[in-house]
Amino acid sequence: MKNLLFFVLLFCFSISAYCGEITEIELTDLTGTYVWRDSQISNFQFDHIPQHIYGMKILLVGVLSPGTQNCEGGQVGLDGSLGMVFHAILPDTTTPPNGRWVAAYQIETEYFDWGDIDFEVTLTLVPQNGATWDFLADGSGNLTIETRELFRNEYLYLKLDEPSCNMISATLIVDADIKVGTEQSSWGLIKSLMR
Repeated sequence: MKNLLFFVLLFCFSISAYCGEITEIELTDLTGTYVWRDSQISNFQFDHIPQHIYGMKILLVGVLSPGTQNCEGGQVGLDGSLGMVFHAILPDTTTPPNGRWVAAYQIETEYFDWGDIDFEVTLTLVPQNGATWDFLADGSGNLTIETRELFRNEYLYLKLDEPSCNMISATLIVDADIKVGTEQSSWGLIKSLMR
């Protein structure tokens, strides 16, 4: 009976298990200053390759400095503040053509308010064009942040000054089953139980 218990425990501890967990990856290449129609890209690598991915989000923290817009030709004479739109794009290189995971967020401003706007927002990535998580089988990928100005009505308004953003941090949040190995200390515990 002791031998059977030993082999059962040995089998349980020897196989690598998959553990559901939330993994956070800092994307430092996405920090810094953004202006309208800007983009930055960050490559990332998992410490342990995910076996199954349930979802992915990106947490953005920063400060927006609004731009200025006016009626085309300045006929109205009232300047208004101008916000910004953020697009997160994670290309799926295994699902052509153009498979990708995307998310967007817009920071609107009060029309006559040019004060800086602090923001902390979590964007959930959703699939486009049949995207899957298969491209992450090697544990690596790249994520791009693109920005656009946020016009209230792009046909009537003219951009006078560009909005800008200081991105303080960008964090990829992954909900996945991650392969975890056994620790060497496990073997000593099994041996001690059998003595």
